[in-house]
Amino acid sequence: MLKFFVLTYALSWTLWSLVALVPVGTPARTALFLPGTFAPAVVALWLAPNREELIDRLFKWNVPARFYLFALSYIAGAKLLAAIVYRLVSGVWPALEPGSWLLFAGAILVSTPFQAGEEIGWRGFALPAQSLDRPVEICRVPKRDRRGDQGKPTRAMLLRFRRTIA
Repeated sequence: MLKFFVLTYALSWTLWSLVALVPVGTPARTALFLPGTFAPAVVALWLAPNREELIDRLFKWNVPARFYLFALSYIAGAKLLAAIVYRLVSGVWPALEPGSWLLFAGAILVSTPFQAGEEIGWRGFALPAQSLDRPVEICRVPKRDRRGDQGKPTRAMLLRFRRTIA
């Protein structure tokens, strides 16, 4: 697992550091930046013993209806919330532009493969591998507790982790 993290960070940050040397607005800048976003997937596919399993998860379509409902309503809900905030701040409703819906469709088509590039590595490869030898609670970011503390593992989490590694 250490190999995955070292190679992923080395590849992505090398490419992203080179971006700083390229003038803004040039195609070379984009050509160096975008592959850095795919670094987790590239490294995961290189290190994975079963590459097909990682790729097959991208095309899993038989999921509960609530996931489809969320995916289809999320953008509309975000736009509606933004319109309501705009109305509260400015006193008028924002103008509806039909072109923006085409922009959303294009953004979904473009962003999905890029997000899959990260998710194959982080969630598809690293998270399951980490949770083999420790509880999932240790692998994920802890939520805020009632007092507002964030990032501190609870005593129960640490005790379970200690029993797992013992």
